[in-house]
Amino acid sequence: MLSNTYSFNKYICKRKQIKQDKRKYIKSKKFILLFYMMTNNQFLVVSIIEAIYVVYMLNYFKTRYSLAHPFTYFENKFLYHPIGKAEKPICNICPMGNYGSFLIAIYVILRWIIFTQTKTKYSKEIKLFSIFVLIVVFMLSLLNFNAVVYLLPYFVLEAYIIKEVL
Repeated sequence: MLSNTYSFNKYICKRKQIKQDKRKYIKSKKFILLFYMMTNNQFLVVSIIEAIYVVYMLNYFKTRYSLAHPFTYFENKFLYHPIGKAEKPICNICPMGNYGSFLIAIYVILRWIIFTQTKTKYSKEIKLFSIFVLIVVFMLSLLNFNAVVYLLPYFVLEAYIIKEVL
């Protein structure tokens, strides 16, 4: 029994040492890590910028070039997005993506509200739901490669928030 207690205490001390070493390493590399230990106000600012970015890119950003593959052509008005090079700059996102961008923005802001109000009570559920939302958004964006490219910063930031903040 004494042997098990000793090994357990040794394990706990080793974990504490690893955490301390990690903190020292992160403090030495602060210029690389922008949002280490993000405060609620920083999380709010990042959430608002993320929401504005998603809405802008999926609704108002216009370009002449489409990255969509001809196999992703849909005749349905809700899923239709232009394919090929256009004469004038246009929005290359389908109406479903336009409406979805507002849902993503609402979700990002609501997540901040819920996370800050119930910091420890529902953090695991918020994290799991955020992973689910990220996967669904990624899978739906695969319908149009323009959406995948436009949302790359969103995907990277969400992965960071899920891993480090939530």
